[in-house]
Amino acid sequence: MQDLDLRAVRCLAVLEEERHFGRAAARLHMSQPGLSRVISALETRLGAILVVRATRPVRLTPRGNTLVRYGRRLLALQQDAFNELIRDDTLLAAPSGDHTDLNGSSTDDAAKVSLGLSMRRCQNCPYEELEPTGARAAHS
Repeated sequence: MQDLDLRAVRCLAVLEEERHFGRAAARLHMSQPGLSRVISALETRLGAILVVRATRPVRLTPRGNTLVRYGRRLLALQQDAFNELIRDDTLLAAPSGDHTDLNGSSTDDAAKVSLGLSMRRCQNCPYEELEPTGARAAHS
């Protein structure tokens, strides 16, 4: 079984929604060539063409649509897990009890603070939440 890069899946899903490399790249806060490289690398890794680039607007192949359909589920599960982790402070506690480092500081407390800061930083990452195709139009 191969690992699937969820960042690349998110890029493909945004491309499917925008149907334009430039707009998708802007929404993902990356360059258009960078987005193209991410999609090409994903295609190479999977051994499948996912995007028909010769059309305007850009469209996905049937395999690309299948990956986006499953990918949205994976991204939603990832977000649910993240939300649960930051919501439940008991999940951040170390199971072995409190330990001190050489300076007498509590390493468990430091780890909790560090993990909390990392998770909040991750929460502010430039990749926005995905909505099913057409959902943005419904909000307008």
